[in-house]
Amino acid sequence: MINNFKHLTIPFYIIVVFTLWYLQSELYINAIFYKVAIIYFFYVLWRETEPLFSTLKVNPSFKKKLVFGVKMFWASLFFLALYIFIFPQVSVLINSKQKYAAAKHNNEIQWHSAKEPAFKQARAENKPLIIEFFADWCMPCRQMEINTFSDQNVQSMIGQNYIPLKVDATQPNKLSNHMMRTFRVNAFPSIILLDQQQNKQKRLTGYIDAYQLKKALQSFLEQNYLEY
Repeated sequence: MINNFKHLTIPFYIIVVFTLWYLQSELYINAIFYKVAIIYFFYVLWRETEPLFSTLKVNPSFKKKLVFGVKMFWASLFFLALYIFIFPQVSVLINSKQKYAAAKHNNEIQWHSAKEPAFKQARAENKPLIIEFFADWCMPCRQMEINTFSDQNVQSMIGQNYIPLKVDATQPNKLSNHMMRTFRVNAFPSIILLDQQQNKQKRLTGYIDAYQLKKALQSFLEQNYLEY
């Protein structure tokens, strides 16, 4: 019976990968789960290559070469996925304080730091707000600044279509406490997309990459601003 279940290993991991892809794409959960699932899936394919080819009735010498070639293919994809998905995450941890400071300095988004001017501008220009709750000691917040908000497409999308407001909770103050209570924020980073009348909002919690954020920004505009 155990051997019968082994045949379901690969279909099971395919379902897991596609499920996590859907969740990170549509619900904007942290993409790292999806990326780790892909990496592990390539490992499973590498590990299961020999059992899958064990019943193949061909010349033993040819089968050995075929299995070796297929395993090398999956191993190559495994290490390529590590390089593409994990290396950028790890690199943020190296000298993150300096990279974070540089990313904040070079960021072209004109963030407001006070609530009233941002809300007033949003009403005057009929634009939605993007409100980011962050803290300097928060590593995912640093990742967002270094990897996500530094993306030119994200900066362009926000600059043209949103009024941006940053709420700094590094050292809690009257503004951060009030805003966190108002929007029920209890984790960093948190992003609130809010229409200028404060009637509709979308919440994004935790680290998300540039692609996810751009998609969320576009979706909010399309759903609430028909002229977009």
